[in-house]
Amino acid sequence: KIPHGKVISWNARSLSMHRTDPSGRARRCKTLATITRLLARCDILCLQETRLGTNDNISLKTQYNDKYIIYYENDILGHGGTLTMVSRKFARDYQIEQVHLGEAAKGRILPLTFTPKSNLTPTPPSTLLPSLCVVNVYLTSGASPTERHLEFEELGKLDPTTRIILCGDFNFVEVPSDAPSSTSNIIITNDTYNKWCDLVEK
Repeated sequence: KIPHGKVISWNARSLSMHRTDPSGRARRCKTLATITRLLARCDILCLQETRLGTNDNISLKTQYNDKYIIYYENDILGHGGTLTMVSRKFARDYQIEQVHLGEAAKGRILPLTFTPKSNLTPTPPSTLLPSLCVVNVYLTSGASPTERHLEFEELGKLDPTTRIILCGDFNFVEVPSDAPSSTSNIIITNDTYNKWCDLVEK
């Protein structure tokens, strides 16, 4: 089976999982309702800006663990974070592995590789089915060129021979017309732009 799952990406701007005030609880309910609607339309849901604690590996499991496998790449409580949910129905045909990258990827880049289980049997097919890598990113907002380059270097560590789906919130634009102003710091230029092009064409 060739990987061809439906992928949706959404910046949640906080899951509000640790809010206890009335407005926080109300926001959490709305966020969970949105996640449920999105899950009905996809096999893999990539969430950004989850803002979970560094070691939080339980959020959303109460609501979704029976039908979804949940992978976390947290930053610190209240900041950044990515989370990817994979339908167990889709996952049953693949061996899934979370790729752990370097420090610049912490809370920012969450790659998952999907290897068809048929490739791993004692008698694999003569032509191996292609693997898939889904990369969920929330790159640093307002990053300096140095920070951008470090994040690009982490993305460059991924296997270019694998089919890669790169999605999420990149927090930059390539052309000024996509920015709120011509002087906005979200526009990548010069060396940063060249490094991004090199990465995409890799």
